[in-house]
Amino acid sequence: MSAQGKACGGTATAGAAISVAPNAKRILVVDDEESIRELFTGLFRAPNYALRTASSGEEAIELAKTSLFDLACIDVMMPGCDGVETSRQLRQMQPALKTVLISGYVEGDRARAVERAGAQAFLPKPFSVAAVRSLAERLLGVAPSKATQPPR
Repeated sequence: MSAQGKACGGTATAGAAISVAPNAKRILVVDDEESIRELFTGLFRAPNYALRTASSGEEAIELAKTSLFDLACIDVMMPGCDGVETSRQLRQMQPALKTVLISGYVEGDRARAVERAGAQAFLPKPFSVAAVRSLAERLLGVAPSKATQPPR
């Protein structure tokens, strides 16, 4: 159950098919803010990444029933199934999944909840594009892109 006492679950909508490399890293972005989902969509493109987005925890859980992911970036503060509960349920469904919780609000209780969710990292809002890319590449074991490599 989420903090609001609601069970997480729902129905997902199918996205357009995109041609990706066989070894593409599969990323799920869960955020109720469309601008955040669009930012991640622009950052992680085919053929090296297969990115799916969900606007709620319930939608993310439905996607995870039919698709495997390597990384999930999840907003903590969402209506319905919050990010901590979404992360917990996704990791229960896919134990190898790495998760990053995202939030503009960090307080003591929330920080402990992040730990309980088993997240590998926390990304505070606002964040830079370079920070997102660098964190994802590190968690996915991908060589840094030219955009995140320091100048020589």
